[in-house]
Amino acid sequence: MKKFLFILLIIFICLPLFVKAKYPLHLLIMVGIWSIAASSLNLILGYTGQASLGHAAFFGIGAYASALFMIKVGFSFWLALPLASLVAALCGFLIGLPALRTRGSYFAIATLGFNLIVTIIIEHWEGLTQGGAGISGIPKPEPIDLPFWGKVAFTSMAAQYYLVLFFLTLTLFLIHRIIYSPVGQTYLAIRGGEVLAESLGIHPMWNKLVSFTTSSFFAGLAGSLYASYHGFISPDTSNFHIGFDLLIYLLV
Repeated sequence: MKKFLFILLIIFICLPLFVKAKYPLHLLIMVGIWSIAASSLNLILGYTGQASLGHAAFFGIGAYASALFMIKVGFSFWLALPLASLVAALCGFLIGLPALRTRGSYFAIATLGFNLIVTIIIEHWEGLTQGGAGISGIPKPEPIDLPFWGKVAFTSMAAQYYLVLFFLTLTLFLIHRIIYSPVGQTYLAIRGGEVLAESLGIHPMWNKLVSFTTSSFFAGLAGSLYASYHGFISPDTSNFHIGFDLLIYLLV
């Protein structure tokens, strides 16, 4: 399995050497961004068994936080990206405190309601988010210096592809490490049955909250990459339809 994954990674690294057209590269970049978002949902839904329908909210929070950090505060992309992801994680923690006390469809409805509230706030808080007009002119990542490679500018499609591929690989690696750690095994136990897990000494509420917060972090990361790549975001970025799209991606 490890050899197969290694070969697959090499193929993805070499793709821009053979795929020169912009549109196929654009599709690959979008696949990478949505894969990060779907993987974040997989952590809380697939492994912890909590049906969140509000992940589009954290995706949108990450996108808007990143854009505002860069445009209004003047932070670089490399600082705005982790900060925006942490903002999304903080929102996940705060909404998870009351929402995760519910179970099943009630939790799904609670997260969906939070998603709708976030979209309404983004659409009507024009002083901060510019409302329905959206935010344009979001900067691309600043060039970085790599040893033995020189300065790398993220102005080309290939460079953007490698940036997204790096964060996708990092996300999948970190989630894999979480799941196959003792913490991840508690998530699987909770998915199997909270009452049984609690009888084994597992604290379901705390572990669900950590999983939900971590999941929100990666959703915010995907949103931040989306905002920088497109250079424009609007209230549709957090629309609840995106949450259902992520669910479909995850099921497929």
